[in-house]
Amino acid sequence: MEIYVVKQGDSVDSIAAAKEVPVEKLIYDNQLVYPYQLAIGQILIR
Repeated sequence: MEIYVVKQGDSVDSIAAAKEVPVEKLIYDNQLVYPYQLAIGQILIR
């Protein structure tokens, strides 16, 4: 498991692409709810 800290300008799509994981997996693993608003400093797992 890897931890990612959200930075300014990040989106679910950009993080998934950078970490080479499917968007759906990132959303599911982090229990994100549409519209997938992220906060700077938020911790995500992949």
